[in-house]
Amino acid sequence: MKSYSAIVLSAGYSSRMGSFKPLMDLGGRTPLQSCLDLFNNCGINDIIVVTGYRKEYIERELKGKVKTVFNTKYNEGMFSSIKAGVGMLSKATDGFFLLPVDIPSIKTHTIKKMMESFENIGGGILFPSFNEKKGHPPLISYSLAEEILQSNPKGGLKDIFNHHKNLWQYEKVEDRGILIDMDKQVDYELLLEYLLEEQR
Repeated sequence: MKSYSAIVLSAGYSSRMGSFKPLMDLGGRTPLQSCLDLFNNCGINDIIVVTGYRKEYIERELKGKVKTVFNTKYNEGMFSSIKAGVGMLSKATDGFFLLPVDIPSIKTHTIKKMMESFENIGGGILFPSFNEKKGHPPLISYSLAEEILQSNPKGGLKDIFNHHKNLWQYEKVEDRGILIDMDKQVDYELLLEYLLEEQR
């Protein structure tokens, strides 16, 4: 079986939300804890949380349970956080998931299904898809790590992905959560409604 890692991006300002997104209440759990539980429940032990804004709050929440890396350039945007996380990956990793902390409602079976498929496709970039729409988190071959670290494209990771469209593959999943983020307050309220529906 291949070796997998996960990078959780938790460095942003949460400016459009008005509250600090990683530690908001989602039915008794924080988005950060939901993301960590997701990967832990799939047997992924190499989890890296990228911090930036209010890093001390994140570190207090984590209590040393997972690896963290402070992105000193978090004010430059998400790609700087992606590079900080990728730089912490073990060279023994075959593939890594990349998940922003504000997409916290992904189901365990989605991650497990992607890992099963990645065993057979021999690398590349695997996206989960729901109703023909690709979502998060992508599962990325470690072979792309050096390119991510050494480049600084205007469009960030999207430009690198678009340069490698020949490597794209899709995993159809029954999981609307791959498409649901909590960017603004209205998104947060819709996410809470979705989680309540899923519990019924």
